[in-house]
Amino acid sequence: MDETPWCVKGVKEWLWTATGQDFCLFHAADTRSRAELETMLGNEASWCVEFR
Repeated sequence: MDETPWCVKGVKEWLWTATGQDFCLFHAADTRSRAELETMLGNEASWCVEFR
């Protein structure tokens, strides 16, 4: 899981990524908030995200 800022026409945007052995998911967003994470992965997930 990563969120990386980049500038689009002078406005800060965020590129969220989630990767695993068999997938890579990208999500472009206006914010770095938890709401973006829930939009990307859902808020009732039955799995665990390990942060390192």
